[in-house]
Amino acid sequence: MSGASQGPAPRPAWSDWEDLGGHLTSAPAVASWGTNRLDVFGKSQDGSLLHKWWDGMEWSEWEDLGGDLTSAPGAVSWGPDRIDVFAVGQNQALWHVWWNGSNWSEWEDLGGILISAPAAASWGQNRIDVFGSSPNLSLWHKWWDGSQWSQWEDLGGTLSSAPAAVSRGPNQIDVFARGQNGSLWYKGWDGSRWSVWIDTGDGSINSGPTAASTGTYRLELFALGDQNQLLFRTWHGRRWSNWHSLGGKIISEPAAVSWGDMRIDVFAQGPDNHLWHIWRE
Repeated sequence: MSGASQGPAPRPAWSDWEDLGGHLTSAPAVASWGTNRLDVFGKSQDGSLLHKWWDGMEWSEWEDLGGDLTSAPGAVSWGPDRIDVFAVGQNQALWHVWWNGSNWSEWEDLGGILISAPAAASWGQNRIDVFGSSPNLSLWHKWWDGSQWSQWEDLGGTLSSAPAAVSRGPNQIDVFARGQNGSLWYKGWDGSRWSVWIDTGDGSINSGPTAASTGTYRLELFALGDQNQLLFRTWHGRRWSNWHSLGGKIISEPAAVSWGDMRIDVFAQGPDNHLWHIWRE
């Protein structure tokens, strides 16, 4: 996967930026469990998990889900009305809370020692893969197979950001992170094995990335640029596009999700600590 330098933004299908308020102290996370449904999360001033959702017609107020977080959250959905949220707790372990369609669970300690916010992906019903950066800066991986959690697995690398993870289809996972050289690095699971780490050779980015997928052969990547703008690039199945600027003024890693064909919603923390939102129809 090779990259290229920044270019002008192809903007016709992107909305203007929308201010969704709140007072976040972390990058946001987002998941979608159905068409025109969005659930967004962030860390509050007192370290609890904040939640806001779009039900297809309007945005909710902010909801406090408790917890004692020291990192930004990561979120994923593996089925209708199901959401799993992860974050690092005061003990540096991975903590987990989930929505089962009727109520939120208690917080669960999944162990490990992480030094970054977690990322989560799901490639099938009742399947979750979670990633984070370990104290030695390698990528750590833990998964739920539908009945139990695995032990932690060390996938190597030398990360300088929190990872991003997305699934394009059954038994497929794509993981991205910023490397020590500031560029975007990639590692993938093809259903039988992990690839080696690949430097996309795209120049530097100013934050960890986030990833969404709008099809089996399509990946959408976002990151913070050197002018606090949102950067965007696409993998079409054969090569990466250039990085393009989508503007804005953000201070955190972005979060992105797709709930339909070519639809993407991206969120980030603004300088006012509000949640900001931009989308492509």
